[in-house]
Amino acid sequence: MHAVVPNGRKGGTRDALFGSAQYRQATLDATRKLFQQAGVPDDQADRFMNTIAKEFPWPTPAEIFEERMANPMLTAALGERVRELSYYRTGVPELTEEDQALIQERLQRFVLEVKNDPEARRKLLKLIF
Repeated sequence: MHAVVPNGRKGGTRDALFGSAQYRQATLDATRKLFQQAGVPDDQADRFMNTIAKEFPWPTPAEIFEERMANPMLTAALGERVRELSYYRTGVPELTEEDQALIQERLQRFVLEVKNDPEARRKLLKLIF
């Protein structure tokens, strides 16, 4: 199990990356696939995966969506308009065509601001570093 849930270097704490929904999803899926490739009987693999999932459950689609939407660049580009995404009205963790159009428009505007405004460039550099 320690190979699946890595420990950090300080004081044996769990790797902070495992707190990421996308990382956890990829790790758990890869572990399950490895068991299948190794020919581990399904019932044995299921018991092992259930043990891990009790403490580190597979992330929900909403958790993965929210984590993706929390990307710092996307957050900076959308600003308060993030609340206009359909997810916040419907609860469905998918981007609609309207959502994609809003994101594209806001990203284009963000790029123009960074090109034309030194203060926007400083904020972007601060965000990155």
